[in-house]
Amino acid sequence: MSEKNKPANALVTLRRALALNLRLRMKRGRALALVTLGACVLPGVMEALAVPALEGFIANIARAAQENTLAPVVLSAAVLGLVYIVMHASHHFCYYWRDAYDTRLNADLNAMLMCSMARKEPVCFEDTGRLDALEKAQDGVEALNSSCSLIFDDGMWSLMNLVALSVWLAGKSALLACLLPLTCLPMIGSQLILQKLSFDTEEKEAPVSRATTYCEKAMTSRETFKETRVLGAFGYFHKRYSKHLREYAGLNRALTLKSTGVSLAANLVSLAGFAGMLLVMLFELRAGRIETAAFAALFAGLLGVYQSICVFFIGFGETIATNIPKAGNLFKVLDMPERPGNAGEADGGRGVTLENVRFRYPGAANEAVRGVSLDIRPGETIAIVGENGAGKTTLARLLTGLYLPEEGTVLIGGKDTRAISLPAAVKNSSAVFQKYARYKTTLGENVRVSDLAGEKRSAAAPLSDADLPADSPCFPQGEETMLSREFDGVDLSGGQWQRVAIARGLYRVHGLIVLDEPTAAIDPLEETRVYRKFAALSKNSTAVIVTHRMGSARIADRIVVMKGGKIDDIGTHHELMARGGAYAQMVAAQAEWYEAAEG
Repeated sequence: MSEKNKPANALVTLRRALALNLRLRMKRGRALALVTLGACVLPGVMEALAVPALEGFIANIARAAQENTLAPVVLSAAVLGLVYIVMHASHHFCYYWRDAYDTRLNADLNAMLMCSMARKEPVCFEDTGRLDALEKAQDGVEALNSSCSLIFDDGMWSLMNLVALSVWLAGKSALLACLLPLTCLPMIGSQLILQKLSFDTEEKEAPVSRATTYCEKAMTSRETFKETRVLGAFGYFHKRYSKHLREYAGLNRALTLKSTGVSLAANLVSLAGFAGMLLVMLFELRAGRIETAAFAALFAGLLGVYQSICVFFIGFGETIATNIPKAGNLFKVLDMPERPGNAGEADGGRGVTLENVRFRYPGAANEAVRGVSLDIRPGETIAIVGENGAGKTTLARLLTGLYLPEEGTVLIGGKDTRAISLPAAVKNSSAVFQKYARYKTTLGENVRVSDLAGEKRSAAAPLSDADLPADSPCFPQGEETMLSREFDGVDLSGGQWQRVAIARGLYRVHGLIVLDEPTAAIDPLEETRVYRKFAALSKNSTAVIVTHRMGSARIADRIVVMKGGKIDDIGTHHELMARGGAYAQMVAAQAEWYEAAEG
């Protein structure tokens, strides 16, 4: 996200939040928006109407004492009771309706966020500067709608109360009618300051919170707790966790002290304003311009308004000030660059061409891929080999269209990846990555995840091709077996999960398929056997194998040797061995892995 588009402060974020929430409300329907508005206007108006109703009741009590008649008292009591009944009923209806409406708005905004995430440039997820916003964007959804609900709905409630009471006051004293809104200004000013403080603190807290969450997962997650206990690493992570918690607590303590001071100062100024109004009322009473009944009702009404304002600005206002920075994280995600390009369809089955391609990860000092040119022919199987950090995986992501080159061109089936959208670029591609997903769904759904809403072909064939038959004893319900103990299912070994991932890649209809070292949990000899079978299954597709094991690379039609982000050499296994370069040295270094296979 460019600095130009980055939310500069809390006011900008608040304005954007209100605009987005209003757009969601209109999308939900103007009728629903008007009903919600009416549900919040009515309680405020009824609270204001309670003041003249109370005045009439008190005046009729005084009249009854002089005229010895109860009829006016009974009538005014009935009116006052009706006003209070409607007021409390409208309160409860407003709470119910707002909760239901906010739930709908949260669902709409969550859907917008997920759709936006799907369109993001994948390289955004490699930018550590954006990870804080990515991890907190979900919290920003509820924070945004909650804040806007307080402003639009509770604000309308308080505003209507204030306006209606001011109109009634104008008939009693023009000075009081003017003073009432002015007493709210200190509260409004304090909230602007609180939002700025909270926004700045949220920026500082984000990396600390992410580090704290990481340490917590390292100590308690199912994937890491065994290792941290056995290797004695728990103490290390607990020490870091405690340190980050202290940092987080310190930031919150500083914010609390500043916020308390600002709120207290604003509250005292507003209280002084209401005290001044009380003095004006006493002066008006003494001058005979306000009757005793009106004074009593007005005093009760102003007390209620003051309490309402305090609740809104101090209670709700602090909530808004805390939530707006969280909404800022949501906007950071929404503002992240999305993949440009037109609709279309690239087909890697027709070959892939890279022309002088360069790529650098966000924040990295050096390029991961430097000036690579490569022509992969239709139906060809290419192996990409090299040491760790040579650029193998990055090259694979570029040639699938997942990443866009900073310089140069990637053509998938003749289509420039810069000119087409991400869905178009990967339409006819499949891949199995080293860090594959372990979906907590059934076996069949794990394999068919790329086409769950489509024709629902059986997962049996790709599972069999991956040497993990669905009818094996480890799957009691076959394809319907749940692969998660958390959901009363079974768990799989690392090797079995890798075969599920391979079956998933084979299931997807593809012209291009990439295997990016997905067999790390399988021994070298078994990996070679899996890759040989994969090459046979992919004979009608363009295939790319990324591996650091030379025994698996020899099955390819050509082998690309990466070194320092560049292509160091390219050729068949025999050609590369004959040259005696880096490839031959790596084969010699790994020869002992395959001696058993040679015998």
